[in-house]
Amino acid sequence: MKKLLLCMMFAPTMASAQAISQEDMDAMMAAAAQMQACLQNVDQGAIKQLEQEQKVFMQKVKGVCAQGKRDDAQDMAMKYAKDVMKSPELVKIRECTESVKMPESMKGMMPDMSVKTMEKELSKHHVCDDI
Repeated sequence: MKKLLLCMMFAPTMASAQAISQEDMDAMMAAAAQMQACLQNVDQGAIKQLEQEQKVFMQKVKGVCAQGKRDDAQDMAMKYAKDVMKSPELVKIRECTESVKMPESMKGMMPDMSVKTMEKELSKHHVCDDI
């Protein structure tokens, strides 16, 4: 999970590495260290438990979709997503990403994990089309 977040955070930057100043590179490395230190406080067991719960939930949603109850499935998925985003471990991860000090030239490269943004993104897709 930590490595995935770090890759997401820095992938766009690595593609254009020639344009990065040494100062920005140093700041980026400091941000990565800050992120890693913060993420060490995330309970990996709780994350694994969330992953298992998600698998079970997605099977339920598949069943509802298979019954042709698309609106019910979408409502279930949105409620579940809102509940999961409030889980203590995901809140910690969100706080870690929000607290990282990125160089000004790299603002916007960190994914926005705010609840509002996540809800907006989820509402753009129908769960029955994505499973």
